[in-house]
Amino acid sequence: MFQPNFCFGIIIPLLKNKHGDVASSDMYRGITLSSTVSKLFERVLLDLFGDYLQSDMLQYGFKKNVGCVDALFTFNESVRYFTSRGSRVFCVSLDANKAFDRVLHSGLLLKLLQKGLPVKFVKLLRFWYSRQTCAVLWNSVLGDSFDILCGVRQGGVLSPILFSAYIDDIICVLRNSGYGVYIGSVFIGCILYADDIILLSASCHGIQKLVDLCLEYGRTWDIIFNPRKTQCITFGGKQPTLCSVTLDDVNLEWSDKLKYLGCYFKSNTCYSDITHRVRKYYGCLNNIMSVLGKGKNEMTAVHLVRTYCIPILTYGSEIWHITESERRSLNVLWNNTFRKIFNCCWRESPFSLQFHTGCLPMHLIIDQQMVLFYKRALNSSNVVLQTLLCLKQRSVNSLTSLYNIRSLNVSCNAIKERIWQYYVRNAVSTGHLTLL
Repeated sequence: MFQPNFCFGIIIPLLKNKHGDVASSDMYRGITLSSTVSKLFERVLLDLFGDYLQSDMLQYGFKKNVGCVDALFTFNESVRYFTSRGSRVFCVSLDANKAFDRVLHSGLLLKLLQKGLPVKFVKLLRFWYSRQTCAVLWNSVLGDSFDILCGVRQGGVLSPILFSAYIDDIICVLRNSGYGVYIGSVFIGCILYADDIILLSASCHGIQKLVDLCLEYGRTWDIIFNPRKTQCITFGGKQPTLCSVTLDDVNLEWSDKLKYLGCYFKSNTCYSDITHRVRKYYGCLNNIMSVLGKGKNEMTAVHLVRTYCIPILTYGSEIWHITESERRSLNVLWNNTFRKIFNCCWRESPFSLQFHTGCLPMHLIIDQQMVLFYKRALNSSNVVLQTLLCLKQRSVNSLTSLYNIRSLNVSCNAIKERIWQYYVRNAVSTGHLTLL
């Protein structure tokens, strides 16, 4: 028998946007605090039954050794495969409204049984979920408790895995429809990261069919797609004027830019728009410099910038296709960061500072992340990733040969060492760095 606190959670509403309407409930996101012991128990359940909870290869959310970059790479390379061959790609990014909180408990248990989960696990989950209660904490006052009748446990270790199992068969529905894009015999008409759904088709009719199938699936399993937040975009050509896509009888507007997993993609070219990344980088850098103050330790500042600012700037850089001008701008940004930290003249070269602090130039940091991603992806069992990497093999070989990396079957440290050696040789040969 579970203890009462084991099934109880405290919901703390957090304001999504401090500039929004604080009187509107839609402006708050409820964060649930639950028992640490219950999370430990979920961890044990995941270790015992995790093998039964595997999801489709087109679902990239909350899997071991898989992340947002894998989903971004699949999306970007799939689109570029068709646009480079003169074909258009119609894309819809579906927004599922509070999908985690709307999971039907009976539907979840049914799908777990269909996946072959042991009956004892399903019974345990049913017993636990039927006794879930929560209360809202507001201004240090705890409200009355109420029963949780739907949704997976917020903040639970098992919750994202269970949600993936709940929504997994929408991929089968779309794959069996005959619509969507294929590379050879591999279907890539949809890409999922938890509840973020991307639909791809080579025709406007096909994309509409995929949207209709998702809408029908959502009505069956109580998943509501929001037309206001759903995006529609075209790659490989201008936005169509005679074609419209509807979601629940609402016409979707064609966008000039698509936001997916925190990255922005331009219409027609599918190139990454990195301007928002640069803005976030400067915001983070200025916050660090403001906190450290005038009497800062320079090495501490460099460490903080590498730890917090660089990941913000280079997120998704593994799939970037940037121009030479953007490449130079990123190097200038990185050079100016060192000049600001060490109070150098703006015309003074920062190469020696970067070398003695163990930092690569920005374009090499980006290339290093690409090579490390390719190394990890090559060892993946995901058929979609393997297919796309085979098509990109020439680019991968060109990048690795530049840094004299003969094989990706070496350690990450060996790859980093090769790129560092390339940096030092190039800096010395160009006169930017003098070694004693």
